Amino acid sequence: MVATRSLRARLLPLALVVASASTLAATGVVSTAKPGPSPSSACGAAAAQTGDVDLAIVSHGVRRTARVHVPRAAAGHTAAVLFAFHGTGRNGRFMERYSGLAAALDHGPAAIGVFPDADGPRWNVEERHEGADDADFASDLLAAVGARWCVDLSRVTAVGVSNGGSMAALLACTMPQRIAGVAIVAGGFATLPPCRSRRPVSVLEIHGRDDAVVPYWGSPADHRRGAVVPWLTSWIARDGCQRARPSSRAIARRTVRYDWGACRGGTEVVHIAIGGGGHQWPGASPPDPGPQPTISAATEIWDFLAALRSSP
Repeated sequence: MVATRSLRARLLPLALVVASASTLAATGVVSTAKPGPSPSSACGAAAAQTGDVDLAIVSHGVRRTARVHVPRAAAGHTAAVLFAFHGTGRNGRFMERYSGLAAALDHGPAAIGVFPDADGPRWNVEERHEGADDADFASDLLAAVGARWCVDLSRVTAVGVSNGGSMAALLACTMPQRIAGVAIVAGGFATLPPCRSRRPVSVLEIHGRDDAVVPYWGSPADHRRGAVVPWLTSWIARDGCQRARPSSRAIARRTVRYDWGACRGGTEVVHIAIGGGGHQWPGASPPDPGPQPTISAATEIWDFLAALRSSP
């Protein structure tokens, strides 16, 4: 973690730090029960290949692909699964290098990284879209990974950047029984369908306050639609977080972490706001244009997601 350099921070607006008491009460009591592992069908079989593996499956009659990163630590163990969705115009191989997540997995607890490829330049995250059903693709891909490697199906998480961040946010609503947590970097929320799930999912959102591509405060031309604040507020309510106001602390220069504490089902909601930050994955390789990053997104994300487990 990057050392704290400054304790000065801009406060989030009142809409972010205040949640309705009646809304939170309706979500239920926080549960501290810890479910056990849910091993996939491959557990007990011969050890599968480690390293980087190119995986192809058929989903809805279409050939789909992904790069799978299997660290040595995952061999012979029941591993967690981390999906990582690339941004517009990229692919899974690029995301593996660019994000630094494969390196983070190599030095952590047993976990397999899955870097899928979109069927075209973008992930289909709109309520009405043409082309591939990417939510179903993610479900089919998880089944294929579980059939080939020994994984814990209660420890599945999703990460994404930009349009890929929107994809991770979508899975929190369409696969909540299978997704323990999501981490979203510079993700867009304007075109997502309404989230009808009431199941709690842990959420980490990282965003630059000066992002000109996916504005932190939403699109001025579209009544501020897609702003980070309302999206976070919806998850604070959905997860039944106990704190109306988050704790906050500077974790690096221009970078503040907001934490809503214990939430329903042992979930968490965390937001990292980067003052002056643009449309960037902090710590990317190669670096994104814009100000020098103050944190490593890969480190923050894996620290947050590594121990998560979905509720039974």
